[in-house]
Amino acid sequence: MSDQSPQNKKALASQQMRQKILQTTIEIIGSEGYVALTASRLSQRAGISKGALYHHFANLDEVRMSALAFLLTMFVAAEPDDTASFSDYLKASGERLFNRMKQQPVAMKALYAFVFQALVDEPLKLQIRELMTQSLDEYTEVIGHYFPALSDKQRNQVVLILDAYFGGAVFQWFLLDDEAACLAGWQQFSRMLLSTLQAMERS
Repeated sequence: MSDQSPQNKKALASQQMRQKILQTTIEIIGSEGYVALTASRLSQRAGISKGALYHHFANLDEVRMSALAFLLTMFVAAEPDDTASFSDYLKASGERLFNRMKQQPVAMKALYAFVFQALVDEPLKLQIRELMTQSLDEYTEVIGHYFPALSDKQRNQVVLILDAYFGGAVFQWFLLDDEAACLAGWQQFSRMLLSTLQAMERS
């Protein structure tokens, strides 16, 4: 006999429905574009009524922001630091990112659909910036763990360099369609970054 109470079962069902709505949102945006997401299309694709949609989310903006937060956690958030060296950390981080892009191409495209929309949507830009700040702060802490002698300014600069590289790497992954070249580029970039950080720490 199940030991779940009716309240727990209801909460689990609600959580599963929210997850289904978010996954459907990501599929629509990632395959059709940001503006393709409407309440009608989302509810139809998720197999629910609009009433059910708005039972789980206050409005479509909340759906979008929840989906964006999920995507940032999937692709951008710093992973737990359990590697022996920064070189190992970079290798593991690159492998995780490229594996996720390979396994979840529609999700990655959805993330970039948000970014491109933010170029013409100031409120969305501010929301993305707010969500990104936490992830960038996490990477700043990682840099500080491996290179404690660096100043806060130097750590922030390194994180911006990493962020810029990953942005370009994603474009190469999808536009050049050359996985081996992207992986080789990440390895070369990692060596250059490590050398630069070591030089900065010595100076």
